[in-house]
Amino acid sequence: MEAELSGSALGLAGARKKGLPDLDLELSYTVTGYSDSPVGGVSGFGEPDTDSYAATLTWTLPLFDVATREQIRQRLLERRKLELDITTLKSNLNVQLQSVLRQLRLAVEEVKTARVSSRLTEDQLKNEIVRMQVGEST
Repeated sequence: MEAELSGSALGLAGARKKGLPDLDLELSYTVTGYSDSPVGGVSGFGEPDTDSYAATLTWTLPLFDVATREQIRQRLLERRKLELDITTLKSNLNVQLQSVLRQLRLAVEEVKTARVSSRLTEDQLKNEIVRMQVGEST
């Protein structure tokens, strides 16, 4: 259950991250020249100002994204269900433990009662034997 709960937490974090704005930065360097010789890539290009730098900044906003909100809601419901299941299991285990402890206490009391009953029965037998020896037994 704990593994399912941590997996649910990861799924919830992923769904929440999906609903956040996304900012991406991409940098590039492009060489677009021509060479004076057949091995231009080795010796350099003939025109020095034909290379370029580029930067791209992308900002994605999740506007009108109903699916992500629904996924977050589903993940929250799954997490709540798992937490309730764990609480129910703990409660059931607690009830079972209390029942077993009560049965053990009852068994201990039954053993004590059986010992007392056995001693009383032995005493009664001894008294009856004495009465029989005296001749007062019926």
